Amino acid sequence: MLTDLIAGSGLLGSCLDMIRDMQDVNQRRIAVREQLWREARFNADVLKLLAGTRVTPEQRLRALQFEVTAAVLKLPLPMEEFLGPTLSEDATALLVASPPGRDGRYQHWVANIVTEQDLLERVWLRYAIADVRIRADVGRADLDYLRFLIRALAMTLRPEAG
Repeated sequence: MLTDLIAGSGLLGSCLDMIRDMQDVNQRRIAVREQLWREARFNADVLKLLAGTRVTPEQRLRALQFEVTAAVLKLPLPMEEFLGPTLSEDATALLVASPPGRDGRYQHWVANIVTEQDLLERVWLRYAIADVRIRADVGRADLDYLRFLIRALAMTLRPEAG
């Protein structure tokens, strides 16, 4: 009797559609996070590979890929749909324990990174600022800080972390 009422009202079909939509959203979230993770991991490995070499900061910056990050940040969707409200434990530990810069100049900035969105936006901002500095030949682009942030981003987006 109750099943007839549910079936007759279309409620069952609506529930199934809602479940499918939720699965689609979850699959989209997983796909975007994995793409961001692969990009961050690639960039971290490139910067690690080129550290201590004679490659110029401009060449290092040009070797990085940020197509996925740029695309995600341009989406007309809330970042919460893809990014978590907190960082993974290992990313948080990295940010707290070992910010680069012996004089502690990054300590304040790192303290303000509490969500995955904060970290992704900080990575993008530091990349964009480094790009402007290099193109305008204004000061030194701090690729050590960028590398540090990218490592933390790769950690927090790692599929088993999120």
